[in-house]
Amino acid sequence: MKVLIVEDEPIAQNILLDFCGRISILSTPDVADNAIEAFEMIKQQQYDLLLLDIQMPEMDGLTLAKLLPYNSTNIIFTTAYSEYTLDAFELNVVDYLMKPFSYERFQKAIQKVLSRKMPEAPPTEDAIFIKIDGQFRKCRFNSILYIEALSDYVKIHTTEGSYLFFSTMKAMEERLPANRFFRIHNSYIVAIEKVETLFGNTVKITNGVELPIARNRKDKLFELLKINE
Repeated sequence: MKVLIVEDEPIAQNILLDFCGRISILSTPDVADNAIEAFEMIKQQQYDLLLLDIQMPEMDGLTLAKLLPYNSTNIIFTTAYSEYTLDAFELNVVDYLMKPFSYERFQKAIQKVLSRKMPEAPPTEDAIFIKIDGQFRKCRFNSILYIEALSDYVKIHTTEGSYLFFSTMKAMEERLPANRFFRIHNSYIVAIEKVETLFGNTVKITNGVELPIARNRKDKLFELLKINE
């Protein structure tokens, strides 16, 4: 099990490293000294478990947890502060360990991870759920105009508004029905039914926005729209 310790106190880091080293199923953890460093590491590889402190400089652990895709990893908070308990469990974390905690208490938390089946966002046939500020918002397929890549985030533009959240375009392609959405460019996915006009290497959708079409994807778009040149 791949583990990331996110902790700014060296003594606490060493305790967690020691505890993890006693449990054979846990790999030797990676360590991040703060939440910003951890966020960059998480973008590079998948972790099965985050041992996450809350009070840290620049970005706290709760904020980091809210930035992560729903159910992307197990989270155990390790903190000296009890006042964040409710906020933590609203984020669907596995456990909340109050410092100082014993090895036995740590073992129980790991057992929860091993026995836990991560719940999924509510299934639906005509929508996806996106995580925004720790909450899940239903986004119906027929309301989506287009999706835009913005660095480490994507922005879904809908008839009701635009929503920015942490994801990748590849992940969005996998979640959307291929007969209704098409990636016309590295930075854009369009709802096929919202396409109004095509001219040159540009597509215009129903809200008047014009988007570029990559040359190597133009023929496929024409095929989906049943257009014969």
